[in-house]
Amino acid sequence: MKTTKSKSILTRKQAAELLSVSLTTLKSWSDKKLIKAYKLGGRVYYKEKELLKALELSP
Repeated sequence: MKTTKSKSILTRKQAAELLSVSLTTLKSWSDKKLIKAYKLGGRVYYKEKELLKALELSP
């Protein structure tokens, strides 16, 4: 997993880089409700804390 500057809200690209996955995988995980996506003004964002927590919970 790559490290990023500490930001609480991440863009799709930043979230994908943090998790070391493609944007397609990130979207798939959001659709499956494995991670929560937030939409604002036609853009999608993720909360860094929630992504890291989801990683801890994954088998």
